[in-house]
Order: sequence, then structure tokens, then C-alpha cells
Amino acid sequence: MKHLFLGLFVLMTIISSSQVKLGMHKNYTFAPNDTVPSGTAIKLHTYIQNKGNISFTGTIKFIAIVDSLGKIIPLTSNSNSITVTLNPGDTTSTILTFTATLGLNGFKSIGNGNVIVVWPVSNDIQTVDSLYTNLVINDHIGIIEYNPSFFAIYPNPANDKIYIKQLNGIKFKQIIIYDMLSREIKQEAFSEMIDIKDLRNGIYWILISNEEKSYRQKFIKQ
Repeated sequence: MKHLFLGLFVLMTIISSSQVKLGMHKNYTFAPNDTVPSGTAIKLHTYIQNKGNISFTGTIKFIAIVDSLGKIIPLTSNSNSITVTLNPGDTTSTILTFTATLGLNGFKSIGNGNVIVVWPVSNDIQTVDSLYTNLVINDHIGIIEYNPSFFAIYPNPANDKIYIKQLNGIKFKQIIIYDMLSREIKQEAFSEMIDIKDLRNGIYWILISNEEKSYRQKFIKQ
């Protein structure tokens, strides 16, 4: 009897560990790119993978939202579900389409609100992870400008410090550093030298502003 219970326990353990796990693949592409003017039509090409150990056949719905000042705003899409068969480790893809806009129910030029979250959903299937992507939207009037001609960052990539050179006679007052999920990491008065030793390795946005406009560039901490 003891051996019977042990066998049943092992069998139930094997059954419970056999499951489909749908997860987003780290690869994705934006078209036209990850920095666009307001009103641009965007295609987000995403990939999904069966990270479980048994095959899956069924319909997968791709859910995409943007976090705008704490509000979860669904992105409209004309191709947000597919019916597929995925063996363990197999990958498939879909394209989500939407319009990049500014405003209370859209993307923000600065701060949080530029993050798109995509995850797969299917009945009774475990989702193991999601895809987080960053999209920067510039208004047509150019209040926030992605323009490297107004200041220079060096060295880039950098280890401990970055230096900022003001160009074209523009004087800045404030510096804000964001990570690629648009989370504010550091804010301080403008200085030509910024200590970045406490930052994790990766890609960051630096936003430099005066009383009239703000300008952003990317830099790499390594």
C-alpha cells in the first residue's frame, strides 16, 4: 500500500508539472521606430513562446495596454488574436496596430506613460511573463524635442560620470533621468557633470529643460 501511495504521488506530481506556459519573447520591433510624432500609426510586431513542457492548440489573445498616469488604457488592435499549435519551445508572432497620441488617454512626452505592456491570454493557460516596450511620443509643436544639436553627452557609454556640454547658447536649469520603462531615476538642478555610479548598467533617457523647452537624448551606463 505504501508503494501504491508513493506511485500515485509521483504520477500526480508529473501530471501537475506538465503544463502549457505562454510567455512573450524578448524580441519585438516597432514600425516606424520607438520615437515618433503624435498621430503616427504604429505597428508593434511581438512574439509569443510556449515555455511549458506540453503542446498547446487553441486561440491566443494578445492584450496590449499603456500606463498613462496610473490609468490603464487598452490599445486598439486589428489583429489581437490568433489560433495556433505550439509545441514546447515553439514561437509565433502577431502585429498589434494603434495610433500614438498625446493626452490624458494617450502617451506622455515625459515621465511615466510611455510604457506598453503586452501579454498573452488563453483559457486555463498560465502566463509566465509579459513584454514591456518603450515608446516616446513627440508633440507636433515640439515642446519636447529629441534633438542632439542642443547638448552633447560624453563619454557615451560611460561608467561613473557623464558630462554635458550646452550647445547653441542654450542655458538649462533641470536634469531628469528615466530608465527605458519611463520610470524617473534621478532629478536634480542642471550641472555639467552627473554622477551615475549608482545606476544599473543599461540604456537611459536624460531630459534637460529650461523655462521654455525640454530636450532628451539616450545614454548608456556600462
